[in-house]
Amino acid sequence: MQSRVSVPKIFLRGNRWYVRVQVPKKWQKRLHRKEYWVSLGTSDRLEALKKATLATQEKRWEITTVNQRLSNLRKKITHLTEEQRAALRREALSYDFSWLLCHKLVARKQGVFAV
Repeated sequence: MQSRVSVPKIFLRGNRWYVRVQVPKKWQKRLHRKEYWVSLGTSDRLEALKKATLATQEKRWEITTVNQRLSNLRKKITHLTEEQRAALRREALSYDFSWLLCHKLVARKQGVFAV
């Protein structure tokens, strides 16, 4: 059985042709996108049709690569040693959070919340 060949649909926006590339549903939440609009860099319809397939394939490859990198990053972060976690806590505590304390005091005076 042959695989289905899809021809990308192109759209004219202003005087440029674009192709819309959808993000797979399972990745939409992680990538914070449902679709990408890719400019084909031309105002000529025939040239746009020629470029559309390659532009779609490149964008899909890019989406897949970004998703894989995010997955690998998440795996690395969730598998920290106790020593690495302690180092991250020390680094977080070393930052100057005086602005947060000041914000809480102002909010308390205004009766927004009690600390």
